[in-house]
Amino acid sequence: MTAGSDGVLSGRAPLAAREWFALRPLVARTWLVGEPGHVNCFLIEGDERAVLVDTGLGLADVHAAARTLTDRPILAVNSHGHDDHRGGNWLFDEVAAHPLATPAVTAPVPADRLTAYLAVARDQYAAYQRMRADDERFFHLLTDETTPRPLPPAADDWTVPPGPTPTPLADGQRLDLGGRTLTVLHTPGHSPDSLCLVDERAGLLFAGDTLITGDFWVHMPDAAVDVFAATLRTLQRRLDGAIREIYPAHTLRYRVGPDFLRRAADAFEDVAAGRAPGRLGTDLLRRPALRHDFADFSILRPPIPEPIEPSAPAAPTAPSAAPVVPSAPAVPSAPAVPTAFVVPTAFVVPTAFAGSESLAAPDPALADLAVLDPALAAAFARYESALMADDVAGQRESFSSHAGVVRVDPDGPVVGPQALAAFRAARPTPGPRRLRDLHVVRSPGETVVTVSTNERLGPEGQVIGLSTQTQVWARDDDGSWRVIAACVSPMRTAPTPTDPAVGG
Repeated sequence: MTAGSDGVLSGRAPLAAREWFALRPLVARTWLVGEPGHVNCFLIEGDERAVLVDTGLGLADVHAAARTLTDRPILAVNSHGHDDHRGGNWLFDEVAAHPLATPAVTAPVPADRLTAYLAVARDQYAAYQRMRADDERFFHLLTDETTPRPLPPAADDWTVPPGPTPTPLADGQRLDLGGRTLTVLHTPGHSPDSLCLVDERAGLLFAGDTLITGDFWVHMPDAAVDVFAATLRTLQRRLDGAIREIYPAHTLRYRVGPDFLRRAADAFEDVAAGRAPGRLGTDLLRRPALRHDFADFSILRPPIPEPIEPSAPAAPTAPSAAPVVPSAPAVPSAPAVPTAFVVPTAFVVPTAFAGSESLAAPDPALADLAVLDPALAAAFARYESALMADDVAGQRESFSSHAGVVRVDPDGPVVGPQALAAFRAARPTPGPRRLRDLHVVRSPGETVVTVSTNERLGPEGQVIGLSTQTQVWARDDDGSWRVIAACVSPMRTAPTPTDPAVGG
């Protein structure tokens, strides 16, 4: 690999774009840019610029393929940071993604993951060759855009270098393409950084891995079935009656009707509630998974380990004078199943949103909030810092300037920006404290409630008291998160280890 003029490493996309990609118009100014059997990317064109949803494997030049369809500047948007959705990022000048995808998409893909995926891809093509004759004789299902491509030996030279740092995308953000607008929807579940794009005027949902017409991978470390279930139900209610086609990122069924979203939401709720039976099986990499099969898709979860019965201790045996027989040579174990190509080994919450020294908070304290909305996590951290530094200007900036903004404590409500400013100027400096825990509740609309417990610290750093504060955060007119209501509990003495409430 060599460094390009922008400092981004250049990789090797060893396959010719015209031989690898399937290009098909879908609706007006919208195309499938497919790697059949692997990844479905989609090009969306406006009057002024275009968006490519995902950049695929990086085995061939996806930028060159998209360039045959549009002459507009292209923004590559990653639906999430897994390897098979960002492989061609390095070919683009402009990339955008959810902020939590940044660590993955700005790192190279390890060579062992690429090698493992090539083995699976060759298995897939061999399976296609076995079924091709039957399809030609009986079924006639495969078309150019659903026919897997062979992998030549040059595929072994494949590398995926770091891509450019993506522009962060937030839930509800609108991408203006000129005469066409896409709305960003944060859809965690498959991964914390997953997002969809919706063209509300055309009724199109570009779903990434949030909707899959095959196996939903929820058995990987960064997936969560309960989060997935909540996301899909929220998405279904939000888009009910507003979409006419869904474009998923995988399998040969690259377009489905809107009812698929409702059925997927129903299925995930059944799985999360324990109402859907599962069976032991594997994913395409032959790793074990608990499979919940539905009419035209499956949900994969981590296998439930069998309980291990304690074995009875072996009875002591008398010493034997018989000669010791050498043990048989060990049988070589089967090759290890390759680790997931598409899932990073760890999902890192950016340090900017995971707490700070000024908060003296453990990293997990803001992790849930960062997954929900990194911008909100940053706003929360700024407000906490302003409180502890007695930064009146910072506190004012964190609150909405609307006339109805309110703060409540045991002395009663303080309503309006001017009254809040007078209150802050008059109260004494609270003294040192730190964030102990944080509870986050997302409302159906664009508001979020946070409930935090803080530890008041003594001169030696010991905990001398606890207080709880509740804040309602909302997006203001400029799109920033600000507090619209707050309630603070009175300080109470911290429980000691001998208190029953502590469990001593």
